[in-house]
Amino acid sequence: MSGAISFTVQLTAAATAGEWRSLCRRAEALGYSGISISDHFSAQLAPIPALAAAAAITERVRLGFNVLANDFRHPAVLAKELATIDVLSDGRLVAGIGAGWMTHDYHATGIALDRPGVRIERLAEAVTILRGLWGEGPFSFAGSHYRINELDGLPKPVQKLPPILIGGGAPRVLGLAGRVADVVGIALDNRTGAVGTHTWQSARVASTHDKLSWIAKGAEGRANPPRVSVRVLHVAVTDQRARAAADFAASAGLDADEALSSPHTLIGTVAEIVADLRSRQQTLGLSDYVVSQSALDTLAPVLAAI
Repeated sequence: MSGAISFTVQLTAAATAGEWRSLCRRAEALGYSGISISDHFSAQLAPIPALAAAAAITERVRLGFNVLANDFRHPAVLAKELATIDVLSDGRLVAGIGAGWMTHDYHATGIALDRPGVRIERLAEAVTILRGLWGEGPFSFAGSHYRINELDGLPKPVQKLPPILIGGGAPRVLGLAGRVADVVGIALDNRTGAVGTHTWQSARVASTHDKLSWIAKGAEGRANPPRVSVRVLHVAVTDQRARAAADFAASAGLDADEALSSPHTLIGTVAEIVADLRSRQQTLGLSDYVVSQSALDTLAPVLAAI
């Protein structure tokens, strides 16, 4: 596989409106293909209004979520809000959604944290409702978790059906993503509900092959399989590749070779990182990446080189 490699930057923190505008404009100017935002009750901007603001001050970048937690909003409400962002951005929305995973978000808010199977079933119904309400005319739905009665979702999005990205790192949610998503966002396996060194065990290349196989199994029979993007969680542009890899590996519970080969890391000089990206494109079929706000400027020379 060859072709373009693209990067979306996940922006989360801005103390003022001016700082948020500056971050969004800088991301577009540096050549990022998209801006996304996560969905937690930590010190981040609320994702939907933040992305609406980004729509008003950018012209080219795709605008998405990585990812919205389905349990935090009724899908009929979400369909309207996302369609509005698609209208306000002239059709640049990527509707990223997941089953929800971070235990603290649920415990701190009192939102019920159901077992994973229930959350994934609810997510599947929500995806059906989003597409139904974005379609022409009134839509009805009767599922185990949601009911919609002859609701005509308005406004209609500029894109006939905005692409839906489903993110996750475990078999059931990635199988669902393979069946119904337009884009699948591969993350670490966060089934424990918290981030720690244990989650990095699923960053190894072998784990990535497993995740790709779960997606492929879900996508069996589809004429157009989903695109796959990967969340990059560690970036170090340095001429001390071996030392940087060893230092990071020690903190993540990996060995240095595992840290270097993981698609969730980018470590080395610009040339070494570009070579890694091309290798992963050839061996894993990966071309789309999401990086953290902290890497916004750090990764700029890589974007210029690919």
